[in-house]
Amino acid sequence: MTRVSTRTRQDAARLALGAMLVLAGASHLTVARREFRAQVPPWIPMDTDDVVLLSGAAEIALGAALAGLPKERRRVGGLAAAFFTAIFPGNISQYRNRVDGFRARHRHEARGAAGRTAAAGRVGALRGRAGPAPVSRCPAGTGRRP
Repeated sequence: MTRVSTRTRQDAARLALGAMLVLAGASHLTVARREFRAQVPPWIPMDTDDVVLLSGAAEIALGAALAGLPKERRRVGGLAAAFFTAIFPGNISQYRNRVDGFRARHRHEARGAAGRTAAAGRVGALRGRAGPAPVSRCPAGTGRRP
């Protein structure tokens, strides 16, 4: 069995964290911007959109630095730790106030997808085309309705 050095594992973890931070930061600026705005604590004395944009930019910068500046890993690691420490009170606020912009979005999308599928089946049936298969109400394995 080949033994993987600690340095190699640390480099892999550093690169993985860097990639995750870049992706998270990019989502702050694009597709999940509304969800992140919903999670900004009310006691932050700035516009919520500005907070989301700044934290997204910081995440992208930290992620890129973690991945691209291996000789500065201690300094960048310290900055990343300071960033995570700075945003932690916001996570506590989300928990205490029961705020979860992502969960609400996914519930809404799930309902929307189910509604679109059912509607497509009804429209297809009206046009003489088969829609999605009907949901079976038969007890498992019997093939007969109760």
